[in-house]
Amino acid sequence: MDLSDLGFYQSVLRARGIRHVLSAQEQTHCVDTSPEPVPVMAGHEQLRFTGHGQTTAKPHLPESAAHALSSVLLEYRRPAYCVWSYFNLPEDIQKGFTNPRGDLITNIINNLQWNKMNYTFWPLSSLKRNHAVPDSDLFFSGLKLIKPVYAFIFGSKAFHVLLGDRKYSYGQHSLDGLQIISLPDFDSLLPDNRLLKYLVWNVLKQFSPPKY
Repeated sequence: MDLSDLGFYQSVLRARGIRHVLSAQEQTHCVDTSPEPVPVMAGHEQLRFTGHGQTTAKPHLPESAAHALSSVLLEYRRPAYCVWSYFNLPEDIQKGFTNPRGDLITNIINNLQWNKMNYTFWPLSSLKRNHAVPDSDLFFSGLKLIKPVYAFIFGSKAFHVLLGDRKYSYGQHSLDGLQIISLPDFDSLLPDNRLLKYLVWNVLKQFSPPKY
C-alpha cells in the first residue's frame, strides 16, 4: 500500500471512531510526517467491487519493442469524457491488463456501466529499460485529441508527475484548465481494501458522465 494512502486510511478510521484496526506492522509505517489526503465524499452508493473482472487479453508485446507499445496506445487516443491514468499504466497496457490490478480496473468499469465514449486511458509515464519513468509530455500530447472534461489520477506517484510539489490529497485539482481528480493508487485497493474502494466508488459516481 502507498504510504500516503496508508496515512489517510488511518486518519479516516480515527475520524470514524474506529481503533486498533491496523495491524502493528502497518502502524509502524504510519509516521506523523505522512501526508493526510482529503477525500471527496459523495453519497452512499452501494459498494460493488466484487467478483472477477472479465479482462480481454491483448497480445503480449516484447519488452524491448517501444514502437509496438506506441502503436497499442492508438486504441486509447480517442475523444472521451474522462481519462484515467496511473504511474504503472504503460506496463499494464503492454501486458494487456492481465494482472490483479487490471482485473480490478475492469471490474470497476463494468460496474460503472460506462461506454467507451465516456472514458479512456492515457499514460503519464513511459517505459525505459522496462521500468516506468515520469513523462508528462506524453500525457499532455494525448490530451490534445482526448479533450477530457476530467482526468482521474490514481496514486501519489501519478499525482506528483502532473502536480509537482503540491501536497498530495484526494479530490479535485486544477492544472492549466484541466480538472484533475486525485484518487488512491489501485494497488492500495488490493486485495480488498473496502474503505478505500468505497471512497473511490463514490468519487467516480459523483463525476459520472451526464446522461441525456
